[in-house]
Amino acid sequence: MRCYCYFLVLVMIACLSSWTTTTTLADPRATVVREFCNKTRDDGPGAVWANNFVVAFDNLNSDLEQKGWGITSVGQDPITFYALVQCLEDLSKIDCTLCYSEIRSLLPKCYPEIGGRIYLDGCFMRYANYSFFEEVMDSLDTSVCSSSNHSSDQQGFSSAVNAVLNNVTTLAVKSNKGFAVSSAFRSMEVAAYALGQCWENLNTSSCAACLSAASASVAKCAPAKGGRALFTGCFIRYSTTPFWNSEDSVSRFSSKKRLVLWTVLSSSVGVILVLIISVLAWQKKKARQARERSLRDLYGSELPARISQSGLNFSYKDLKKATCSFDLANKIGQGSNGTVYKVILPGGNEVAAKRLFLNTKQCIDQFFNEVDVISQVRHKNLVKLLGCSVRWPRELLDIRIPLQQELRSVHIR
Repeated sequence: MRCYCYFLVLVMIACLSSWTTTTTLADPRATVVREFCNKTRDDGPGAVWANNFVVAFDNLNSDLEQKGWGITSVGQDPITFYALVQCLEDLSKIDCTLCYSEIRSLLPKCYPEIGGRIYLDGCFMRYANYSFFEEVMDSLDTSVCSSSNHSSDQQGFSSAVNAVLNNVTTLAVKSNKGFAVSSAFRSMEVAAYALGQCWENLNTSSCAACLSAASASVAKCAPAKGGRALFTGCFIRYSTTPFWNSEDSVSRFSSKKRLVLWTVLSSSVGVILVLIISVLAWQKKKARQARERSLRDLYGSELPARISQSGLNFSYKDLKKATCSFDLANKIGQGSNGTVYKVILPGGNEVAAKRLFLNTKQCIDQFFNEVDVISQVRHKNLVKLLGCSVRWPRELLDIRIPLQQELRSVHIR
């Protein structure tokens, strides 16, 4: 049964490990699509600009950990550093961090230019020396097309691309996060998959305008197998195969969703612990009942009468307490059939108790016969039997007590 309980624990750990693994790491998509560095260099105090650069990156890292995107401004005009970073909505928290790490290693290469932006398949960042947070489109907006075309039905594929781009644009505008994925099929062999994402700093109308323009731009890539629209306020990508992380493999940044996740995890662990404790308690109870049945099984229905006839008059509980649970400090002797302990009874009398463990009917018969015989004998060289005690299943105590120069004997079980 213990092995079964351990098995339950191992299964639970395996399930949780599998769950947390699939919900925290899928694909960071840290492949660089395009990097732009402004041609205008910093003419101000270079050390101040460089320091603002570093502080802004740290600020954005904190925002990403909390919500998956962030904006910041560091310093004072004309040397203020403005920056925006965002991971695509389908990235998990860990994947977002990995994607941002790639940005941190690449975008600083634009320094000392006063502006730059970088597009990865999973995240985006832009910085400048002015506030650009309300910009939707500009002259740097472009599309990048795959070098190879769809090999079979190019016309059907182009139709699927247009359909899926329209779908993803409509769905993303309706979404609270400005994000959507979609697919379109023209046959079993002709399908297009697309993802669209607006940056969080845009309102709904700006998001719609950006995605519409980006969709029209990247649609010109068809029948190329893939295309990406890299716009100031949004990003669109299409492909012949699904490339985004499924919802089952993503751990969102929403604190509410994290709370639900941990609530489910803690509840599951609690249920398993209660189950294990219940099983162990049941096992212990069954074992105790089995032990308690053993003496009755050995002796049968005659046992209660036999105990009554023996003149049983000592409480096993009291004797156990008087010996401090049969502590070795109270041990005064050792015999072939048991150990002798010193017992001080509530009245102050000292008793010698012999603790016996019997597991056969013959041994138990001998014990009660001894009680019957010794209790009726009076001799100066024979200790007086004060009584006996029985504890289920097989424990008997034999106690002998020195009193008025005599050693009195008590059997306890």
